[in-house]
Amino acid sequence: MQKPTAGTKNPTFSGEPRKKNLTIGSLCFLVYTACYIGKNILGSLMPAMLEEMPESAEALGTMTSVFLLTYGIGQLINGLVGNFLPAKWMVFLGLSVSGGLIMLLPTVGTGPLGCVLFGVCGFFASMLYGPISAMIGENTDDRAAKAILTALTVASILGSLVTYLLAFFAAIAGAWRPFFFLAGAIMFAIAVAWLPVCTHLERAGMIRPHDKKARGRENAPKKELKGALFTVGFFSMVAVTMLNGIIRNATSLWVPTFLSVSLGFSAAETSLISSILPVISIAGTFLSLAILPVFRHDEKAECLALFLFAAACFAIVFFVGESVRILTLTALFLAMAAMYGACNMIFSVYVLRFRDYGIISGMSGFLDFASYMSASLASFLFSALSGAGMWSGIVLAWTLSCAAGAVFSLTAKIHAKKKS
Repeated sequence: MQKPTAGTKNPTFSGEPRKKNLTIGSLCFLVYTACYIGKNILGSLMPAMLEEMPESAEALGTMTSVFLLTYGIGQLINGLVGNFLPAKWMVFLGLSVSGGLIMLLPTVGTGPLGCVLFGVCGFFASMLYGPISAMIGENTDDRAAKAILTALTVASILGSLVTYLLAFFAAIAGAWRPFFFLAGAIMFAIAVAWLPVCTHLERAGMIRPHDKKARGRENAPKKELKGALFTVGFFSMVAVTMLNGIIRNATSLWVPTFLSVSLGFSAAETSLISSILPVISIAGTFLSLAILPVFRHDEKAECLALFLFAAACFAIVFFVGESVRILTLTALFLAMAAMYGACNMIFSVYVLRFRDYGIISGMSGFLDFASYMSASLASFLFSALSGAGMWSGIVLAWTLSCAAGAVFSLTAKIHAKKKS
């Protein structure tokens, strides 16, 4: 049997390939944008809510934490379920239920019921990424799959920008409740549109049937799957994903505070500088795919280079600090761009190696879960160090995390070379 590789080509289904790739890509882009509208709406509207209810700051923080927890756990569970259930139904259920719950949120308030409601919303919102990844990986050719999965990063940023726009109008209107309803209605409408479009694509032969034979899983015996999972190389890539999650998720949350407290930028300057981060993340994501041929399409080798580069940049931040702020700022943003690039190698290239096993959804969900959990744990450490004013310790932790990521990337690369 041919071993699954990132370059394995999918069987050709009916329909002109470019049209099929564009159709599937556009559809998945739209629903993932909707997912991030739901994921970010509370955070975007929070300033307006706090103006009206300043006493609810702690409750809103708890709601956000519960959402992230259920979203991360849901990625693991729903990713595995997505190996067996069609993306058509999982995405419809996840998007429609989470959209409906968001519409209800203003009516239940920020008390315990609101916290539970938003936690349930997080779990249903997690039904999208794994199944969408599987749909893309199993129904488009290798090159298109990488490009579409990369474009989902832009979709996530676009969804966030939509919520910022809604928050802007909420501030002008002086009323935040209608905009929860509007966000949920957008999600629900896209979910309703998703179902008939998917059905049409199935009938047109653009999306293969969701069964074992059509998905090629009969070519991957359980014994070989165990051999692919229970290896040093696989566990090394899990470690790479977790370390990347620490830098990409936890660190990005602390960048604004770092700019303000450690580098001495004003609140206005910090807001302006932080607004560049989405552009940086998009640039790093697409650049990582563009330079993949330089590494002979070896995502582990590129991860190694990106982690080393990020470690060097964070070292500059550590040693230079506020003495040359423009150099520190440049190094910080270059490190973040590199980590978004490494993330793209994991979720847009590495996961495709599990296509012939029929577990792209489960693998995407598992790795996303590992990334969120590591970021959550690291955030507690960063919070303690920040409270003690030990910003040099935080930057050192970022540097060491990148160095460790390089070590595990090298280990995964060496192991893959031995197997080949």
